[in-house]
Formats: sequence, structure tokens, C-alpha cells
Amino acid sequence: MLRWVSHIDAPDPLTVVIHNEFDAAKQLPFFVNMPMAPAHYWRDRDLTEATIELPVQSGPYRLSEAAQGRFFTYTRVPDYWGRELAVNRGRFNFETIRFDKYLDATVAREALRAGNVDLWTETDLRHWLSSYDVSAVERGWLLKGTLASGVRRGSGLRLVLNEKRPPFDNVKVREALAFAFDFE
Repeated sequence: MLRWVSHIDAPDPLTVVIHNEFDAAKQLPFFVNMPMAPAHYWRDRDLTEATIELPVQSGPYRLSEAAQGRFFTYTRVPDYWGRELAVNRGRFNFETIRFDKYLDATVAREALRAGNVDLWTETDLRHWLSSYDVSAVERGWLLKGTLASGVRRGSGLRLVLNEKRPPFDNVKVREALAFAFDFE
């Protein structure tokens, strides 16, 4: 993913300079969500080894508990450094947030219908049409709706083309593919 980077310099503690051989504007989105961790954290760790050790964290929540493949829990940091920033006003109010992992969508839907799940994004039209005719919907305990923006969310199908390799490096091929997927 980072082959386009030729080398990186850190001229001072607050500056990072990335040198590259390609069009950096196309590559910068990779850095937007890339977490930065301090050197002292990684210095004595083997980056090639998997670990379940809790990572360094600096946000409004800390990972406080985890069971591999089952769940993880975040606990609010009361003295979070950014708590009083205007952009955070009214946010990060929950004391704990727990994410349960369901390895099977059918089990996850049953947990939703039982009231054990707060949010579920249904991506299977068959289930959207027939799996939610339950009393919880009639009582108003389970709300079924669509996004107000009209934007499709979820794990829908996506097509990603590597524009650096033939035949997708040809703009005419990419344009033809765009027309092929224009179902309207």
C-alpha cells in the first residue's frame, strides 16, 4: 500500500515530510485514517507478530475489555484532553460502549429481535422484506427505516479498479465500464 513512498523525514518533532515518486494527491487519502502511534510504543515490539495487547490510545474512549472474536468494550475517559473543545460539545456522553461480534447474520438478527442489539444495518433485501414482521416492530421497540439522505449504506458490492495496471490504465476502458454499469 505504501510502495509509492520513497522515504520519510522528520525534521522536527511536529513535522513529517513524505517523499514520493508518484502523484501524491491520489495517495494521500490512505493517510487520513491512519493512526499515528508514538515511537516509544513500537520500539520494543515486533511488528510482524500478532498481539491482543491493548494499543496506545488518546481519544475520548479507551478500549477497556475485549474477548477475541466475541466483543470489545470502550470506557469513557473522564479527563479526555479534547472534552471541552467546541467541536466535541455534546458528544462522547456514554460511559461505556460495547460492540458484540456475531459471526453469523442470522444469529445477529435474532439478537436484534430479542432486544440485545441496538443497531443493525440490513443489507439483504430478502430479510428486509420478510424478517421483521415481529411484535417488537408493532410495539415500536424495533424501528425499521431508511437513511434520510437516500445514500445506500452497508456492505453492498463495490468495484475497485487498479488504474496503474492494464487494461484499467486506459481512460477509455474505464469510461466504457462506467457506461456498462449505468443501469438507468
